[in-house]
Amino acid sequence: MNISSLIQETYNRPNPTNMDYPSILLAILKEKHIWPLIKIKKFKNDKNLCLLHNSYKRDDIIDFKELYDECRSIVLDFSKSIGNNVVINYAHSIPQRLSIENYLNHYYNPEDDCYIAMDGTLITTYFHNGTWFFGSSCCPDINSSKFSHPTKTHGYMLDEVLFEIYKNKVDISDPNISTVLRNLFTANLSPLYSYEFVLIHYENKHIIDYSNEFGNDFKFLFHINTKNRLTLVDEDISSRPLEYLGIKYPYKFGKVDDAINFLSTTDKSIIIKRNNQLLKVSNAHSIHLEEVHSNNYNLYYNLLYVYMLQKPNYSINEYLQEFYPTYQFPTNPNEDIQLIFSTMTEVIYNLYISTTNYYPKYKRFKVNLDIDRTLSPVFRFHLAQLRHQQTKTYSKAIITKEDVFNYLCHSNNIKNIKKIIYHISTTYIYNIPVNILEVFKKILTNLSV
Repeated sequence: MNISSLIQETYNRPNPTNMDYPSILLAILKEKHIWPLIKIKKFKNDKNLCLLHNSYKRDDIIDFKELYDECRSIVLDFSKSIGNNVVINYAHSIPQRLSIENYLNHYYNPEDDCYIAMDGTLITTYFHNGTWFFGSSCCPDINSSKFSHPTKTHGYMLDEVLFEIYKNKVDISDPNISTVLRNLFTANLSPLYSYEFVLIHYENKHIIDYSNEFGNDFKFLFHINTKNRLTLVDEDISSRPLEYLGIKYPYKFGKVDDAINFLSTTDKSIIIKRNNQLLKVSNAHSIHLEEVHSNNYNLYYNLLYVYMLQKPNYSINEYLQEFYPTYQFPTNPNEDIQLIFSTMTEVIYNLYISTTNYYPKYKRFKVNLDIDRTLSPVFRFHLAQLRHQQTKTYSKAIITKEDVFNYLCHSNNIKNIKKIIYHISTTYIYNIPVNILEVFKKILTNLSV
């Protein structure tokens, strides 16, 4: 399966209820058990536009790897004819992560172009149907995108950067100042190209804190790529075409060996551009930071993230010692999260064995629909996902509690887990002791801060 066949199937699908095409596409992804490994985001003011993006780090996508790779970040327009649906594709904009040793042993090329990697949020800018769009790799509208700050969106942060560039040309009290700033900016861009920038902002810190380099209130846009909209080929931006505006560009190393030596002195990474391939090379400590710290503004989101990694030698306690050594909790968060996951596992496992008969000889299952139809949509979704895994992964015997636990940790995102926590916290039909329900409610409250 690839993006072309998926688009074709979307157009060919019978549509008696007059659904929009992005909704049909979502239904197909769910039927094929591809969602939420590939997610779809609709555009607010155009029912024909949607963004597809994958979850970036997965190893259970062998049945649809080509499609998964194509959908790193791609915008589709279903008002166009087949073959003309791709508005822009950022498949090559998300680099492959490598350690220094892996790069030197398997990828090294003395002719590689090496740049300092900028650690921030990717902002995409392109012109379509008479409008300039500002999005990110996984959000169609930058104004709806936030992660490291509880209230300030990446769109607001972008406007703060643009204000620094155009503050002598705008009135800060103008209620339409965001539109004015972005119009001033896009007047310098070509509709024939799409643009990629990295937003570096003091309230949007990821792995690297640039305070020592740029000051405490740093905020910049780094121009990292320009793509031809017709050919989808990257343009040469070595001349720094937007530097005159105040847009910055990543430092380029003269030689590959200089870039590798640089990695021994810092937690910053390097980006290597090679045709349509990007490599991101980091030292061991930087890879560790990127792997274990999701950098969400909500601490409990980060704790769930670490727990769901299920790293043998790195738990929530190790995470707290590393990143929040002085933080005081009223109860042990590691024990609380272990408790809710063991409870969720128990509930879903019991629902699975009460609704599902599995026949390993034929690799088939039969669902007790009388029971299944009475269940919450939240649990019906997860039972359907587990039945799919039953025939694909656990075909020799019926799924165990351990399999359910692994599914919760490794085949779900935190949004899915939060839905289960909410459902159990607000429903009293699963015979869960009151003291455990209180832990669910406490975790839910902390996730909602």
